Amino acid sequence: MAARPAREPPQPVSLRACAHVSTSRARSRAHGEAPVHWQEAARGRLRRASHAADIAHCLSDDFHMMSGNDDMVVPLMSLGAVGVISVWADVAPRTVHEMCASFLAGDVKAARRAQIDSLELIHSLFCEVNPIPVKAALAKMGLLEENYRKPLWPMADANRDRLYAAMRGAGLID
Repeated sequence: MAARPAREPPQPVSLRACAHVSTSRARSRAHGEAPVHWQEAARGRLRRASHAADIAHCLSDDFHMMSGNDDMVVPLMSLGAVGVISVWADVAPRTVHEMCASFLAGDVKAARRAQIDSLELIHSLFCEVNPIPVKAALAKMGLLEENYRKPLWPMADANRDRLYAAMRGAGLID
């Protein structure tokens, strides 16, 4: 009898819950063969956090939740999220990493402080359509040239000033 070929490990599946992933659908996906990464979406924060709480009972080694909202990482980690898919991490990767690592190590106080201390920077990164502010921030840090393809355009001066002030407050620029 011929040996069966080795089975490839299942590839993760991402479910971005920017619409409404029902609890029953999440439960059915959680019991599938492929690992599932459920990402809490970036709008409707309190409603989505409440939905994340409904989904939390489905989490397992094969069904992970990640925050898709930079200003709600710690609250979602308290519901079982294992990390974040982040714009903020593009400009402050160490801060985001240390915040998540602190939470996972049980230092909720340090994680909460990092989240709260970074809110002005996070909000300034979303004061215009993504990726305009993050491109402006990375250009100010000297990491890329600030240029935009249509339909994107440079930031409004007032928003740019707000972004740069938040970056100075976070120690990212002088």
